[in-house]
Amino acid sequence: MTAELTQITLSEYHSPQQHKDIRLAARVFMGQPQVQRKLAYLVLVELAKYADPLFPDMLDYLDRHDSNPRTAAFRQTVALEYQKVKEVLATCPPAFLRQFEQDLLTPNKPMLMRGTDPAKPLIVVFTTMFNNFYLSNLALSALLLDRGYSVLLLKDSSGYQYLNGIPGLGATWDAAIARIGQIAGDEGRGVVVTGFSSGGYAAGLAALALRPQLYVGFSISGNLSPDTDLPMPKLFTAENRAQTPAGLRRDLVPEFRETGQPARLFAGTKSLTDLAHIRAFDGVAHVEQHVMDNEGHVTIRPLFMTDRLTDCFVV
Repeated sequence: MTAELTQITLSEYHSPQQHKDIRLAARVFMGQPQVQRKLAYLVLVELAKYADPLFPDMLDYLDRHDSNPRTAAFRQTVALEYQKVKEVLATCPPAFLRQFEQDLLTPNKPMLMRGTDPAKPLIVVFTTMFNNFYLSNLALSALLLDRGYSVLLLKDSSGYQYLNGIPGLGATWDAAIARIGQIAGDEGRGVVVTGFSSGGYAAGLAALALRPQLYVGFSISGNLSPDTDLPMPKLFTAENRAQTPAGLRRDLVPEFRETGQPARLFAGTKSLTDLAHIRAFDGVAHVEQHVMDNEGHVTIRPLFMTDRLTDCFVV
């Protein structure tokens, strides 16, 4: 069974199969007298992201079998996140969970979900290459829909970070952007484009093409030009970058300056790469910079935990 459990760490993509594997692993771990610490905590974190009913039992198991003070503090942090996600999902009608939970977990399947407030914009979400937004797609969608927003959730697990087309919308970047524009037009609402981490650059590029009311970028890269001195994102490998259209790998800063496209960018002081990319926008009108002290790459989490995440999308 140990060999099977290690497969969980080899596929970080949120998917229906991974979710089943995580739940199976939790049951296996809770029957063992000794903690396999690395895998057990991976399982705990993933259960929290979905407020899974197995989370309290897994937490209790680790409380009883792991007395390390550092991991005890970490468990408390994860427990708070579990409770927060549980509160968000409690706002969902059961029909929503039945209709969307499986589809939201499925990689490379775009999802359009309509909110109840016609005055609120459509939020076009470029999820990460791991099929999440730090938050699970389920929790993020539930949170935004509860506030009345409509959501167009985009996914690309190819490693090309949307630049070779967007699954389900277009085989090329231009075709996909045209389709997103058509969907946005059909919805008849304002538009906000957002991306986190590996979805951030494509979201910024899309904003320059679609000209939405606002682009919101969390821990993003703003320059993929081969001539840049800025650090490249670690997960967008040189090999994968070389297989994407060269014209799409460029410095977005001058384009934001020239177009006046409104943007709101977030970076943590502990991530020097993210900080360098956001600081490149210094002096660009209509681009807000929000530098978060003592935070790293995962800027989504503190905003979510303090009820500030949805405020980021207010136009």
